[in-house]
Amino acid sequence: RRVLFRSQIANAQDFAKDLLAESARIFASLGQQEKAVEAGTDLAICYWRAGAMDEAAIWFQEALSRASTVENRVRILINKAIVNIFSNQIDEALELLNQATPLLGQIEDHATHGRYHMQRALAFRRRGGPDNLDRALIENAAASYHLEQARHTRYLARVENNIGYILMELGRHDEALE
Repeated sequence: RRVLFRSQIANAQDFAKDLLAESARIFASLGQQEKAVEAGTDLAICYWRAGAMDEAAIWFQEALSRASTVENRVRILINKAIVNIFSNQIDEALELLNQATPLLGQIEDHATHGRYHMQRALAFRRRGGPDNLDRALIENAAASYHLEQARHTRYLARVENNIGYILMELGRHDEALE
């Protein structure tokens, strides 16, 4: 199954995959393991965007097995969870995010915390039902706080949009319009 992105340029993912694979090889040859892991994570994302889910899973697993910094481990877990959410593997996505939870205490970066809560919110929304939608609103509130602290206006706008959709699903139309 292919994941379609509206703004995707033809062959962009193939070009990016080539560049990232070469970057990962160069970083590894220079002994810069964590940079190679970062490139491998980005490569996994490219495979996912191109619809190659099996390859994406392999690259995520490879990156996770080699990551030694907390920041890289959390980034990989969050990104792998995104793939699971879009593949409707909600329980698996939440399990990955649960693995990231204890590591977040070691990270001060608000943008990372914001992305973590965004993905939890999305997973709960995809799960559906009033209780999960309420949990999604709580996670989005946490995401809003962290993204505002990080001054990440693009992701903050996404969160606000997601909150509006959840409020609509809950029948709270006046609040959704705000």
